[in-house]
Amino acid sequence: MVEPIPDGGSVILPVEIVRAWLAEEGAADGSGDMTLEQLQSYFPNRSVSGLRKWCAAGRFPHAYKMGEKTWMIPRCCVEEFRNNWSKAPEVPRLAPRRRAGSLREAARG
Repeated sequence: MVEPIPDGGSVILPVEIVRAWLAEEGAADGSGDMTLEQLQSYFPNRSVSGLRKWCAAGRFPHAYKMGEKTWMIPRCCVEEFRNNWSKAPEVPRLAPRRRAGSLREAARG
């Protein structure tokens, strides 16, 4: 069937077949893409909606959307992110805000 098609030729396949092939390939070598729910096992302190925001912000560069809310994240991106995440510079924290009443009391003091 493939022999009559020249190099560089195209073949049209139903998307279900392609998805099944990709799922089998990923399951065989453990390199398949993860859903947000699966990704949450790597980041248990993060909610699924928070991880969705990370994907939308580009923290996982090769993550892609399937449908409106379904993000798929390649496992290689997760490992890269985890390795770089620990090297991220610490964000300085601001001093707590004083209440207006405490300023008045300090002025009287």
